[in-house]
Order: sequence, then C-alpha cells, then structure tokens
Amino acid sequence: MKKIKKNHIRVSPVVVGFVVFGLVLGLIGNSTLYRTSVVSMPEHKAFDGTVYPVSVIPDYVHLKADRYKLPFDSYTSSELVAIPTYDAAQLKMSYNDLKWGNPEHDAIRNAKLAYSTPYMGNYKLDGVENAGSHLAVDIKIPVGTPIYSIANGVVIKVSQQDSGFGKHIVVQHNNVPSYDNPSVKTTYFSSYSHLSQTNVAVNDVVVKGQMIAKSGDTGTVTTPHIHFQIDNLNAPWHPYWPFTWKEASDAGLDFFSAINAGLGKEKAISTTINPLMYVQKHLGTTNSIPVATATVTTPAKVEESLVKVEETPAESYVNLENTTIVSTPEVSTPEVFEPKEEELIPEVVPLDPPVLTFKFETEPVYYYENKDLKFSLTMADQYGNSFKEGFSGDLLISSVNDKIRISAPLLNMTSFSNDNKLTKKFIVRGSGKDRLKIEYNGETFYSDWFEVNKVDMDSVFKDVSSKSSIYESIEYLNNKGVVNGYEDGTFRPNNPVTRVEALKLILKSTQTKTKVGALKFKDTENNSWYSEFLYTAVENGIVKGYEDGTFKPENSVSKAEFYKMLFKSAGINLDNENFDSSFVDISQNDWFFPYFEYAKQIGIIDSSVKYASANEAISRGESAYAIFKVVIR
Repeated sequence: MKKIKKNHIRVSPVVVGFVVFGLVLGLIGNSTLYRTSVVSMPEHKAFDGTVYPVSVIPDYVHLKADRYKLPFDSYTSSELVAIPTYDAAQLKMSYNDLKWGNPEHDAIRNAKLAYSTPYMGNYKLDGVENAGSHLAVDIKIPVGTPIYSIANGVVIKVSQQDSGFGKHIVVQHNNVPSYDNPSVKTTYFSSYSHLSQTNVAVNDVVVKGQMIAKSGDTGTVTTPHIHFQIDNLNAPWHPYWPFTWKEASDAGLDFFSAINAGLGKEKAISTTINPLMYVQKHLGTTNSIPVATATVTTPAKVEESLVKVEETPAESYVNLENTTIVSTPEVSTPEVFEPKEEELIPEVVPLDPPVLTFKFETEPVYYYENKDLKFSLTMADQYGNSFKEGFSGDLLISSVNDKIRISAPLLNMTSFSNDNKLTKKFIVRGSGKDRLKIEYNGETFYSDWFEVNKVDMDSVFKDVSSKSSIYESIEYLNNKGVVNGYEDGTFRPNNPVTRVEALKLILKSTQTKTKVGALKFKDTENNSWYSEFLYTAVENGIVKGYEDGTFKPENSVSKAEFYKMLFKSAGINLDNENFDSSFVDISQNDWFFPYFEYAKQIGIIDSSVKYASANEAISRGESAYAIFKVVIR
C-alpha cells in the first residue's frame, strides 16, 4: 500500500550502506509518501526509443588506481570509453578466467567493474543475475558524470536526502512498449539515485537523451555510482524496495544478508524490470554519444546535437554516432578497482517516530460478482507495526475506478476493534480493475490493485470467459480429467505452475503410464502426491535434477522447461530439426531454441510474437493451451 500527500516527498531514513549500493530501503512497509499529481501531469513526447542513462565511463582497465576517484571533469576523452553493453553472461564470468592484454577480456573486465551489481543480483560480487533481490543495476562512475533521461517522460519526483538514495529523480514514461511484449503499451518509472546535482523539477517534461542530473555519492554510499532502476505499475512507490526493515529482522537477517538471501525477491521481480536490458532493446539509432564534459543545452535538439570534445581545437565538434572511443593501454599491469571486504559493512540509521498509515488486505487476485466481497483494514505505522495512538476525525473509504461501493464508507476510531483492525463488505457496481482508497487528513492511502470479474454462466470456471482464447483448451482438458479448478469455482489461469504440477498435467494429457519407485532427490518425498509423476519423468528421460542433488519441486516452471517436458513426453523429437530464427531474445545456440520455434509452428505461440521470454514462469492458462495444441494436433 502506498501513502500519497500532494507536493510532499518522504522516505524513511532506514538505510543500509554498501560499496556500490548505499540505497535507502525506504523500509517503511506499505506507507511511503510520494507525489503523483496524475490529474495535472503534463503530456510528454511519444515514445521514440531509448538511450543509456550514462554515455561514457572511465576505462578502468587501463587507468592507474590514483585516477579512480577523480571527478568526471578531470578525465580526458582518451581515458573514457562508451558505456559497455550489459550482458548477463559476461558479467557472471570470474575475474580469474579473464586474461590481461586480451582486448575481449579487457572489455568484459571493464563491464564487470562498471555494472558492479547486476539486476536481481547479490552483494557477493559474483555478477550473477537472479542470485539475490537487488532490483536495480548499480553503475560505477565518477562524481559529476552526466546522467540522461532514458526516454521521453515527465519528472514526478526530485528528492534530496541526507542518507539512503541521496539526491534522486524519478521520471514517468507513459505509453511505452512493455518489457515482455512490445506490442503492449504500459507505463514505467525510471529512477536515478545518489546524484550530486539535479537539473530538473517535478512536472518538467523531458526528452530522450536530455541531461537531467550529474552523478555523485550522496546518500549512504562508499563509492560514487548511480543506482538505476525501472519500476512498473505494480510498484506502490518509486523507487520501490522489496522488503522492510522489520521483515529482514524477523527473518534474522541484516540488510546485506537479506539481499544475498533474496528476501522479497518475488516482490522485486513483480514490481520492476531489468533496466539495462529494456534500454538496450529500444536503443535509438540516430543519437550522438555525449563525451567527456558534454552537456545537453536544448531539449528539442537533443537527438541531433553534436558534442564538443574537451581536447579538440576551438570550435571543433565531433559526431560520435559511428565512432569507437579508444584509449591508450598502459604498459604495466594496472591496478583494478575491486570492492574491499571491509566496505561491505551495513550502516544502520535510527528510525523515524511512528506515523499513522492504513494497511489494506484484499483478495490476492480476484473478486467475483454474486459472492460476499470483503476486505480488511488495519491501522499501522510506517514500519508495518500496529499503530497504538489512534486518530481523530473521520476517514472516507471509496474506490478509484468506482467498480464497487462501500457500505457505510465514513469511519472513525470507534469503527476499529481493539487490535486496530476492521473488516467490511462492498457491493459490486461493475466488473474490471479497481483498488480501494482512504482519504484522511489531506492524505490518500491505497490498496493493491485487484480484479472484479464478471461470472460467465456458459463457462465451467467463473474466471474463464467462454470468449477467451484459452476457453476451449481448459474446457477440453477439464472434461478429460487432466485439469480441474478450485473449491470456489475458479481456475485461476494466471497462477504460475510448479515443476511437479507441470509433470502431472503433461503425463496425464499424453496418457503416459506412470511408474512407482524411490526418488533420489534431497528435497522430494516418496509418499508425496507427485512422486509417481516425477519418478516416471526421470525414468523416461524427460527431466533431471540439479547438480546439488535437488529437484526444487515447488519452483515455478519456466516456459522453456515446460515446452521441453511437453514435447519430450509427447514423443516429439526436435534434435535434428532446423528452424529459422523468429524471436529477437533467443538464439540458435540456446538449448530451448527448437522448442520455442516448434511451439510457434504449431500455434502454441502466435506467429506475431517476437519475444520468447524463455525464463518467464508459465501460467495455468498458458500450459493448458499448450497441452491442448499438442494432444489435438
């Protein structure tokens, strides 16, 4: 839940420092205040691609250590290189595997130093994505490096903090391509933290490539860098953070170990996207690259601007559109900046006094017409603890999109029980997306978004419309006894499928005769409901476990894993098949390449889809549709 107060920005100074992070947790549960003047927000230029938030970085590999901490203006153009491509496969390579003097390895080393903490990484400095819950990318750059808006947008937040994020900016980008499906338009929020200087104000309209700030080391940091993050519409505030101080403490973790353990990982993944990968998917093709001390002077001419280089003759300008910036290598082996162990010590800052917030509890995904619809409301402080002081006056409960009506919407302190909680019913006025809101004392508090669904009387499941593209497949498989719904009459097509659920669905649909035997995985049980399906799949060579001896039965199954299981179970051999490449985010070298191309060939994936999203969890609806296409082909 987020708490909004017009023209006021507030983030609790609960902070943890790290060598390249130093990010404020904003660890205030569901109560962060930030400005969102949706009604008066000006329009910005239509989406026309992206640029990197930083155009150049020091050539760390060829610099002497005494120049690492110099401000940006002290670097010559020969000491700078274009910001490297963000490549997860390269970032996770070990420094021990990189040889000095090898140009390709030097470039990888420079990228590893620049992208010091990858998206969804940890603080073990291993460069591995999805190994923690760090939901941004940290880019190591000198103080004073120009920072650019990645796309056209409107500034919705400019904040100055003594700790945490330090100076930071949030830009809202409306009607831009979705990360997973560019044909779908959405809204994203890019944020740039630990700045030394901000050049914009709230409600400023900015254009792609406009210099909006300069980097710094403000907030809680030990090394100058920019914390670059992109939130989606699921994030209740910006920049979002996936766990509270209390949640970390309850788990017996400090901030550092909480990130490494992946605390709040599901929240982080659901509320953010990989910021550098998004930028790289939509990079513009006609932009000049700003170099050295270059600045953007006129936003309207950003895309066509030529950049003055520090060491060129007077009035001499160069366009670096097709130019590679090359530096002169040192003769001796350089000293390379690498984080020190003692710099990984968290810093704890005292908490603010309690502030009243209201925490909603709504149904996780769906509400339905013609059933009792309830929600709960609890008084809490900004850290998620029960708020004991109470409040005076009245508060008003309503909904944002007016899909529901609250009975007796005006409440006061006597409406709450002794545990500071109340439960109320609401009445459906229409189906669709909505969220609850409380207005109290000039502030507004919101619940998470939820769906009010219209019940389709022609469908077996009330949340699967007879007009849906997946309706036929779900009805068919339900009649065959392959899939079933929940006690409340729903199918929940958007829910993810676990690895063992996938095996059960696939083996039953392909009428594979199951076998019984002892499972050899550390994390499975022989008397579990899935044991016969897993044992059969292993015996038939459909699945294997992990190198550590586990199978991780309750993990969500990815689309890549599911298609492999399905096609192998159905006896479809694609080992010798040759397919043309039709996806932009996978290559013929990927092990799952033929499965996705075959899935498109038989209509599981629409022919217009360009992004495979291979590692994305497959949903119940998607898995039913895929199975249906295979068994009736």
